[in-house]
Amino acid sequence: MTYGARVSNAGHEFDPYARPANSSGDSSTEPTSGHTPPHWSAGPAGWPSAEPPKGLAVASLVCGISGILLSWFLLGIPSILAVIFGHIALSRAKQGTGSGRELAIAGLITGYVIIGIFALFLFLGFAMFMAVG
Repeated sequence: MTYGARVSNAGHEFDPYARPANSSGDSSTEPTSGHTPPHWSAGPAGWPSAEPPKGLAVASLVCGISGILLSWFLLGIPSILAVIFGHIALSRAKQGTGSGRELAIAGLITGYVIIGIFALFLFLGFAMFMAVG
C-alpha cells in the first residue's frame, strides 16, 4: 500500500483526502451535526472578568520603578509622583471606578521607600555638614 492510496473496507472505498459526504460544498468550518462549540468566558461563572488596569495605577508603578534609578538625579520627583498617582488610583479602585489596585500599591511602596531613603541621606548629609562646619 502506498502513501495516499484509497483504502478499501468491505467493498467501500475510502479516500482520506476527500470531502465528507454530508458537506454542502461550502468551505465553512461550522459543524454539520448541529453541535455548537461552548462559549468561553474569562473566568468561572459568576466571577467578574478581569479588566485592564487604569492609567494612574500603571503610572504610579512606572514612576516608582524609575524613582529607584532616577531619584538621585531628579531630587526624588519620580517617587513623589508615584505616591501621588498611587493614592489617586487606590481611591478610585476603592470607589469602583478604577482597577489596578495591586499596581497602585506597588507604586506606593516603591515611592515611599525611595522617599524614605532619600530623606535619610539628606538628613545624614546635613548632619555631617553641620558637624564638620
